[in-house]
Amino acid sequence: MPGLCIHSAQPSDPSLQPMFKALFTATASLLLGGCLASSSPQIDSHETYSGPLIAAITPIGGQVDQVNGWVLRHKLEQALAAQIRDAGIFSAVEEIPSATAPNEAEIIIEPSFFQQPGLARDTGAELALHLSVRSKTSGGVTLDRDYRVPCASCALGTLDPKAMQALAKAINGDLKQKFGTRRAS
Repeated sequence: MPGLCIHSAQPSDPSLQPMFKALFTATASLLLGGCLASSSPQIDSHETYSGPLIAAITPIGGQVDQVNGWVLRHKLEQALAAQIRDAGIFSAVEEIPSATAPNEAEIIIEPSFFQQPGLARDTGAELALHLSVRSKTSGGVTLDRDYRVPCASCALGTLDPKAMQALAKAINGDLKQKFGTRRAS
């Protein structure tokens, strides 16, 4: 084309040459850095975690009477969380206010009292608890079981330590069978 003039990339003013060199060097460094960063090792996004799990336990659901039941529920919640924590099945056991509360756990443990007419024993009161355990990731229920242990003092709102130990032993046995025991670190 007539009259087309192509200029060089060098500035015509010699005082601008150091600034042009600095700009060129910075641009080249950024490009080279980007190339090096893109050659990082691949990360497998489908890698499964094989370490000990964290569990969260919700408050005990189900109906209780006015005074004795609330006292028993509170004592049982604390004792159950402590027993599961001490069993060493999970790396940690968080007590959460509800199953939908934000938490870091992978396993959600949801205990609840249950009463079924006609199933009460004639020999005295019992501690009857239903346990539902599910995986937060898959949402699948991994354990769904009823537990019953004799507890004459439970009707009075007092938690019998032997009944609590029997209940915790049965629950922890099932949890160990399902999740194993965490490795010592």
